[in-house]
Amino acid sequence: MAAIRNLAVFALATGGYPAAGAPTTDTTAEPVAHPAGPRHHLGYPRYVSSGNETLPQRGQPAFRGDRLAACYDDAGPWPRRSEMTGLECVMGGGCSGGPAMQNFDEEAGVGDVVAVNNVNDYWNQEERRDGVFGASATDPASEALYLAAQAIKPSLLA
Repeated sequence: MAAIRNLAVFALATGGYPAAGAPTTDTTAEPVAHPAGPRHHLGYPRYVSSGNETLPQRGQPAFRGDRLAACYDDAGPWPRRSEMTGLECVMGGGCSGGPAMQNFDEEAGVGDVVAVNNVNDYWNQEERRDGVFGASATDPASEALYLAAQAIKPSLLA
């Protein structure tokens, strides 16, 4: 596997994050932001650090899907579809659905969601590469969806 430059995978402390089951009013998103520069991809991967020698996670701390992990680097386009962006990362399966964030403040646990993780590896010229990529959440269609969702008042909050 090719070396991955400027990559860190780490477990984040739970302090500063909303507790599981927190009311939606405590976790309401901010308006969409336009992606540029460094990005954090967050998720709950599930993999072991032993096994087949070709596993990209071999030698990494094992994750059972019960703690938050992140990869960070400058984002780039996915080689197969340029409208999807992300970065090389060994987080792997289980990170799908997690946020890709710009302007992420690790202390406060907040940032601008610019995409949602949905691809975690790809082939690039006969070589398997590990990464986490997602479609932008900052295009006009995503913004229209966000604005429509903001207009909805759940009956429990009315």
